[in-house]
Amino acid sequence: MRQLQIGSCLHFLGTHNDLPELLSVFDLFLLTSGNEANPVSILETMSYELPVVATNVGSISETVKNRATDFLIPPDSAEALSQRVIQLLSHSGQTEEMSQRGYQAVVTVCHGGRLSKSYLQDLSVQGFQATRQRNASAVDGNSRLRGRVN
Repeated sequence: MRQLQIGSCLHFLGTHNDLPELLSVFDLFLLTSGNEANPVSILETMSYELPVVATNVGSISETVKNRATDFLIPPDSAEALSQRVIQLLSHSGQTEEMSQRGYQAVVTVCHGGRLSKSYLQDLSVQGFQATRQRNASAVDGNSRLRGRVN
């Protein structure tokens, strides 16, 4: 990180139990695994109306609908990853639309019986509160996405 001079932009946080607080400051969520089933972390992230970039492995494509809700990238493709990250950070209007569709996808999945109702309610309440806080910050000119990439 020192050699690339990215220490101020990238943080390795370790294990945390304060998901709502953490996700409320994220610009986007990356899942770059080489092997996954269908991780709950994607659903949690989408419930916070955050954009997701994930590798197209396992059953991730069942949740992440490429370009409709979020982006799927080929595994081991640093170029595709960097292109999608730059695209999301550069086009806040598109990002917000995709994030809202992602949230609706989570609601559909959870209401469709694939996750428990209490889990959905917990995600929705936490996500709603975090989204309201983010939106209040955006009104004050501190939007997560706007003006980040030139």
